[in-house]
Amino acid sequence: MKNLQFLYAGAISLAALPLVGGNALAATLAIDNFDSGSVDVAITLAAPPTKTTSGSVSADPGDIINNVNRNYTLSKIKGGTGFARASALTIDGPSGTTLTIGNGTGANSNTTLEYKNINADVSAYNLFEFKIVAYDLPSGGAVTIAITAEDTLGNLKTVALPVLAAAPPTYFLPFNFTSFTGVDFSTLKNIKAVISGPDEYDIELDSFGFFTTRSGVPEPATMLGAAIAMGVGFLTTKKGNKKTRK
Repeated sequence: MKNLQFLYAGAISLAALPLVGGNALAATLAIDNFDSGSVDVAITLAAPPTKTTSGSVSADPGDIINNVNRNYTLSKIKGGTGFARASALTIDGPSGTTLTIGNGTGANSNTTLEYKNINADVSAYNLFEFKIVAYDLPSGGAVTIAITAEDTLGNLKTVALPVLAAAPPTYFLPFNFTSFTGVDFSTLKNIKAVISGPDEYDIELDSFGFFTTRSGVPEPATMLGAAIAMGVGFLTTKKGNKKTRK
């Protein structure tokens, strides 16, 4: 992305996205709807060359699993001075109930989300899943999302997946529980997700949750589709949400 208007405009240039259609998964339990109730998150880090900002917010009942807090960190790891070279994180901002990350000219950043002391039995499900509605990669490469799951006995495992192939404007990035070897999902305690990418990357996430699969859903690593890019003006209404994105 050449500037941070991605965070605030409805016209977005979309790059390659994995082909996992919305009808291939059955939504079951939200980890985070990225709806922050009365407290929105909006961070812009413009100071060079690096800077980190962290915070913790609650949300309305039902928006975050077991009503725990969302702990977030934006770490600018590269970039210059001024808005055009900034890194930014917005949760439940002007574009609707989504999480958006933007990096200006020459900038790069990592975003971390943590949900602690969940203490939930989620063994009825078999996937973590991110719903991605847009991303932009001016310098090429791929956005990577890494999830760490930890049970109450301290068993933990990190699994990372890249955003691979083509199917905008909406797709699901699934992480199978079977990849988290040694973790007991009947006593899940903590979840951490780290989002990273190449210079100037932007991404917009609609939700993060537990899902179950229907038969025939392939692993994302097997689905390298043809990469496509398009400029799209879109109107999205998220079911049950307070805001409409235009």
